[in-house]
Amino acid sequence: MIRRATVMVTVVWMLLAMAAGGAMFMLKYRVQALEERLAAVNHDIVRNMEAVHVLKAEWSFLNQPARLEELGRRYLKLDAPAAGRIVTISEIPFRTAPAAAPQKDAPAPRGMDTSPQAADQVTPRLATYRTAQ
Repeated sequence: MIRRATVMVTVVWMLLAMAAGGAMFMLKYRVQALEERLAAVNHDIVRNMEAVHVLKAEWSFLNQPARLEELGRRYLKLDAPAAGRIVTISEIPFRTAPAAAPQKDAPAPRGMDTSPQAADQVTPRLATYRTAQ
């Protein structure tokens, strides 16, 4: 009886050792595959960083003020603005809202004005809708 129990314990330990060995074998190859994937991702990151560096250098070249000024003169016929043409924001006149002309077609929804408004007179649509109710 003791001998049979010893054999059973030995068999169980052998099965456990084989299972652990198989698990370690699978884990080893899984880790290797993940390391290869990590190396590929790191390679892509380095390649993308180099591409970004090249693009930044190209962008700084393309945005040189002297180059842009030359291209503006050549293709757009642009010149520098004269000193008399520069004004402050407060000197710019705002448009006034035109008087609403009655329309002969279908009437506009209640509380909604369809005439164009000046930029400083535009009210949010929801506020206009709430005040009309």
